[in-house]
Amino acid sequence: MDRIPGADRYARLSVETSADPSSRPHARTSRGARTVVAVLVAVAAMSGLAACAPPPPPTLHQIDVENPSGCCGGLVASSQWDWGQTFTATRSGLLDQVTLWIQVVGRGPLTISIRPLDGTGHAASTVLGSRSYSGPAIGEVQIAMTTAAPVVSGHRYAIVLEADYTDADPTWQLAFNDPSLAGQIFYTKYNGPDDYSIYERTGSLAFETWVLPRIVPPWSR
Repeated sequence: MDRIPGADRYARLSVETSADPSSRPHARTSRGARTVVAVLVAVAAMSGLAACAPPPPPTLHQIDVENPSGCCGGLVASSQWDWGQTFTATRSGLLDQVTLWIQVVGRGPLTISIRPLDGTGHAASTVLGSRSYSGPAIGEVQIAMTTAAPVVSGHRYAIVLEADYTDADPTWQLAFNDPSLAGQIFYTKYNGPDDYSIYERTGSLAFETWVLPRIVPPWSR
């Protein structure tokens, strides 16, 4: 019996096509439906996780107390004279930066520390956060704290400025304002060889504090 031309090739193609499940319309439809369902389930799961996830932490600190320079000449910080400026925090979090208006860079580093107050209303000996700063910037200077100070809204603290070198000249000079910051005190402490005194001063240190706020998750409120 004569073969029909091309019959072998046609039969071979038919066998190969039927052996491939994806070549059948109903198989393609079934697998496509499974893929769509899997994607929808994954999206729903991710949406649920996103709804339960805690809010991301803030990436930028925010200004807390602001008393910018706008008035007067410089205070002097040296090995014998320390300065303290009290303030009341308005945000809870980590105080991680202080802005100062520096007029003269002294010899040796200037130590900036954040402290709680003692029973007299002046800075206590406990240091919550600090930074040793050597310049050379002059003017409005943002100083990031090496150790951030934890602060609580409504509580009072002090910025303390100390210089640990022995030469009297040159000394650090920083700007201050007159009149005083409401409800706060600005003082200098004399550390002479035979004397220890605290003098209240009119005016206030020119400064800003910056706080990285503490985020309280909704479920813990």
